[in-house]
Formats: sequence, structure tokens, C-alpha cells
Amino acid sequence: MGGKSGDLDRYREKWREAPRGSDTDGRVFSSDLLAMAEDAFLAAWDAMAARRYAGEIGWLGPLYIDTFRGKRVLELGAGLGFDGIRFARHGAAWTFADIVPENLEVVRRIARLKDLSERVRFHLIEDDLSFVGLPSDYDAIWVFGSIHHVPFETARQEALEAVGHLKPGGRWMELVYPRERWLREGSLSFD
Repeated sequence: MGGKSGDLDRYREKWREAPRGSDTDGRVFSSDLLAMAEDAFLAAWDAMAARRYAGEIGWLGPLYIDTFRGKRVLELGAGLGFDGIRFARHGAAWTFADIVPENLEVVRRIARLKDLSERVRFHLIEDDLSFVGLPSDYDAIWVFGSIHHVPFETARQEALEAVGHLKPGGRWMELVYPRERWLREGSLSFD
């Protein structure tokens, strides 16, 4: 990619296999979820979401539910939508942005099944990293465990494109992985 947004196909291929909720639960292909019948799909998603909410990052809800209630939030790297769906159920207007079309389709299907279609919208991040067509008055941009996986220049360009949609006084909220994961994986050096 050499300092340009370039082609995100390598990352699309990697992230169509998304975390199952908790980082200890393994991964699942969004296309496999989409192939499931409605009842099985909803049950599988709900089980993964419950594990996420009860796991080592279960604190997200209690900490941010009131922060996001009544607010417009743009999420970069929506994955399977666990965080955004949770916050939308509690009154946030959530925009899911992702580089993987199938991930967005999973979230679209869940939103429909949970009667949240009016509270959510979707944006496919293309190679140009543009957010054209989205409003420019988001109260917050939520980035959890996603943007740091691409080369710095790509992440920088994506962030610059997205931040143009944050209203004055809005918040950029970027979280990475919990300390527990770092310890579990052997406390590797950060370099």
C-alpha cells in the first residue's frame, strides 16, 4: 500500500473472518452466518453478543450506554456489530462502517430482526477511504480494535476522511485490545 489507501483486498479477506464476541471465542466468517436460516442466525449472533457483553470487555455497555444515548455515532470497523447494536438498542443513532460487505450485511440483518433499522445506517469503506454521503454532524466516532490493523498511512488517511464528519466538539473514541489479551499472548514486546 506504500503510504496510499491503495487496495484493501488483503484486509477485506482477513476481516471477513470476524471475532465471535469475546477475543477468546475464536472467529467466524460473516458469509457462514449469512448462510444460516433466520432462527439459527439470530440465535448464533445473540449467543456471541452475550459472550461479548459478559466477557472481559463487558464494561463497555455500563460505561458508554448513557454517553451514546440520543447521540449520532460513526463506527469504523463494525465487524459483526455487537457494540453498535447494543448502543442502538439503548437510543444511539449508529452508523456501521466496514471494509467487508458481508460484515455489513450481517449487521443489517440483525438490525432488521431486532427492529432497529430506523436507528442504524451503513457505509461500505471503499479503497478511496471516502465517507462521502454521510452526514457531517456525528457526536462521536467509535473505533474499537480495527484501524490499527492497516498500515499507518492508510489508517491516517481513513481517520482524516472520517473526522471530517465529526461535529465541532465531537469525540474520537479509539480503543484497542484489553491488557488481559496481551498477557495471555505472552506479553510480547510492542515493537
